[in-house]
Amino acid sequence: MDILKILIHFIIFFQIIVNINCQPYVPAGRSHHTATLIGTRIFFLGGATNIINGKFQTSNDFFYLDVSRSFNKTKDKLPFVDLSVKAKDIPPHFGAAATVFGEPKDSIFLVDGDMGKFNDPYKIAFSFNSTQLEWKTITVFQGMIPTRKMIMNAVTDNNNTIYIFGGGFDGTNPAGIVEYLYSSEISTFDATNKVWNNRNSGLIGRDGHTATFLPDTGEIIYIGGINSGFGLSNITNLDVYNTINHTWRMQTTINPPEPRYGHTAVLTNDNRIVIFGGAQVTIEKPVKNRYVVLDTKTFEWYHGNEDPIIRAPFKHHTATLINDYMFIAFGIIDSINNQMFNNDILIYKIEDYANYSEVNNFIVENNNNAIISSTPSSDLDHNPKHSIAGAVIFGSILGIVIFGLVGFLTFRWYNKKRIDMEVIPTP
Repeated sequence: MDILKILIHFIIFFQIIVNINCQPYVPAGRSHHTATLIGTRIFFLGGATNIINGKFQTSNDFFYLDVSRSFNKTKDKLPFVDLSVKAKDIPPHFGAAATVFGEPKDSIFLVDGDMGKFNDPYKIAFSFNSTQLEWKTITVFQGMIPTRKMIMNAVTDNNNTIYIFGGGFDGTNPAGIVEYLYSSEISTFDATNKVWNNRNSGLIGRDGHTATFLPDTGEIIYIGGINSGFGLSNITNLDVYNTINHTWRMQTTINPPEPRYGHTAVLTNDNRIVIFGGAQVTIEKPVKNRYVVLDTKTFEWYHGNEDPIIRAPFKHHTATLINDYMFIAFGIIDSINNQMFNNDILIYKIEDYANYSEVNNFIVENNNNAIISSTPSSDLDHNPKHSIAGAVIFGSILGIVIFGLVGFLTFRWYNKKRIDMEVIPTP
């Protein structure tokens, strides 16, 4: 009966393995992470996941949300896929910036961020190719590498050049004291020729602001932000950078909302900038109106109704727009009452002006133009539902085979024992 015991133990062990492999990936709540849309996947990286003794505990978690198929949050687990094994060479960090780049727009450019003891002044940028599923340190061919900064955005223009403005860093002030400073520099990285270029903007430095590139005009609109010495940045008059002639201008807006920092901005197909969230500097609470929209043709602001959803994050989250669905991911909920990190993704259906509604059902239409293309599949690029279903089916089939084998061997054993008992010994 030893073989029977071994098979029974194997069956139990196999069922445990199948159950473990069938569990969907559930990322921890976080803030100050990055989110980048490539094809039908929103890639998330890093961020702060806890606070111990007043310091952020950072991560290099790397995963994506599969938005190639429709799903309902009330019925389905969010289709996350864990790729953290691919990011083992990226140090844990928070406050980095990321943007998509490359001719087919299939790669992620990750820059800056606080990597703690792994901060390296010569390694501030990394790239990830979504086809090869590999992270690499970016090699610079020319130009001076800028100072490492944090809590800002990066955008890519029509010519594959990446722009980074502002951000905070630990530096020495004119009195020789080390403190947190705000950069007023605008840095560009030519992703084709791998060349850095740095200019002083002449503006007040800031962090916690947003940067939105307008493909039609070649301009970058910077909204909000904070400088502890000057307070919140003016949101009535916006700073606009022209990537074609490399000049700044100030744009006056109509009906502006209250100033803010730590918010997000996404550009719609009809050239509206949707702002979500933001914090008031004095009391570290959400702004009164979390949802505002800027028409970039008239530069008039439209205000949504006051957001009653207390659980929604209000700062240092990310926002990704897919067609007319906006995904608000993770972020800080309530820093005063220590209900820090949101572990959910909220989905908003974007309508005209500043009309919107939170939904649980994400629907992919056949003519979804926002999802440009699906990148090639790989051993790690799969639909979690299909993987789980496949594992269950495989486990069931193998279980049937094993039980059949156990039954057959048991029958053979009992049959042999019966025959042995019936045999009459020779005198």
